[in-house]
Amino acid sequence: MEKSNEEIISAVNSFSQQKIIVLGDIILDQYFQCKVDRISPEAPVPVAVLQSVKNVLGGAANTAHNISSLDAECYLVGLTGEDNEGKILNTLLGRNIVTGILTKKDYQTIVKTRVVDGNHQLVRIDREVIMAIDKTTENILLQTIKKHIEKVKYIVVSDYAKGLFTKTFCRKIILLASENKIKICVDPKPGNYMNFIGSYLVKTNRKEAEIFLNKKIDHDYKNLILLMKTLKKRLKSTVVVITLGKDGIALLDENDTYRHFHNHKKEVFDVSGAGDTVIASLTLGLSSGLSTNEAVRLSNICAGIVVGKFGTAVPTIKEIIYELRV
Repeated sequence: MEKSNEEIISAVNSFSQQKIIVLGDIILDQYFQCKVDRISPEAPVPVAVLQSVKNVLGGAANTAHNISSLDAECYLVGLTGEDNEGKILNTLLGRNIVTGILTKKDYQTIVKTRVVDGNHQLVRIDREVIMAIDKTTENILLQTIKKHIEKVKYIVVSDYAKGLFTKTFCRKIILLASENKIKICVDPKPGNYMNFIGSYLVKTNRKEAEIFLNKKIDHDYKNLILLMKTLKKRLKSTVVVITLGKDGIALLDENDTYRHFHNHKKEVFDVSGAGDTVIASLTLGLSSGLSTNEAVRLSNICAGIVVGKFGTAVPTIKEIIYELRV
C-alpha cells in the first residue's frame, strides 16, 4: 500500500537525517541580465545592455544544492580549476554541502553563461575544455568517495559528458559501491550510458533516451514501456526513469511495473536544472524509505516547483509540503 500524502510529508521532514554522495561534472551557471531595446547598426543583432550578473551552482553542484536545500547533507565530489570561476563556485557552496572538490591547475572550470532579457534567454555561451581525466585524478576522486561511503546509502552520479566519467573510472565507482552495498542513481549522457552498466537506477530524459536507443518515442507513448525495458536490459539496471518534459515522468520499477506521473504544473518558465532536481529529490526519497513509486511521484512534484521559477533553481521543504496538501 502506498503512503498517504501526510506519510510522504513525514518522510520529507526526515530528509535532514539523510546523507548522499554526489559525484559529477561541476559547472558554474552565470546569468547576464540585460536590457534590449534596439538593434545594432553594425549587424542585425540586438544590443544587450548589461544590468546585473548572477552566479549559481550548476551541473553536479546544482544536484548537490538541491539535496542541501531539502535539509540533507551532501558530499560533493568533482573538479574545478585554479581560476576565478572555480573560486566563485566554491564560495557558493552553502550549508550541508561538504566539499570533496579537487582543484587542478591544468583544468578550466566549466562555465555556462546565459544572456537574458527578463525571462527570455537570448543566447548561451559555454566555456569548457573537454578532456578525459587521467588515472591519478581518478584515484584521488575515488579516495575522496571512500572517505564518505560508510555514511551513505546512495551515490548520485551527475554526468554532463565533460570528461570525468571514463570507462575505467565508472567501473571503479560501480565496483566500490557494490562492495559497500551502496546503490548508484545515475543521470548519464548518451555517449556514456554503457559506462554505467550495473547501476541501480538510471534516470534520463526523452531526447537522450531516443539518441541512445536510436528509436523515437511515440507521441502517445505506446512504445515507451518496450523502450524502457530495452534500456533497463542493456544497462542491467533495476529501475529506469525517463523525464518527459511537460508530460511528466515515466517509471519502470524493480518489478517491471510501468507508471506515468503527469505534470501538474501549468506554467513553465525555465527547465534549466530540472533534471538535477529530479535525480536529487528521487534519491533522497529512496534514502528516506519511500518506495520507488513514491520517490518518483515526489520528484515530479519537485520538478514542477523548479520549472515554475526562472533560472537554475531548487525546491524547498515548505514548497513540497504545500504541493502535497493543496
